[in-house]
Amino acid sequence: MRDPHYHDPTGASLSPNLIYAKLGYQLKFFPVGLTAFSVDFAQNKDLTFAGDTARAYGFAAVQSFDDLGTELYVAPRYETLSRNVGSYRPIIAVMTGARVRF
Repeated sequence: MRDPHYHDPTGASLSPNLIYAKLGYQLKFFPVGLTAFSVDFAQNKDLTFAGDTARAYGFAAVQSFDDLGTELYVAPRYETLSRNVGSYRPIIAVMTGARVRF
């Protein structure tokens, strides 16, 4: 049975939580198919060590090509970690790709 009382590696009590929000919009920007945009925000607290705060800010764009059954997407993210036991630089991650339906 799992212990519901979480502790970090130093023995400090943890109360992990996650906040996530996403807002998106679709429109017919080009005649080839729908274009979708979204922004999102995520925040984790006390996930590994007491006092941790991790944040992520994201943006995504998806272009559909209806006649080809294809979507192209790009989604950059900016992520930060604030921790009492060290300092970390923010990172930027970018995901891009395609989805083909047949």
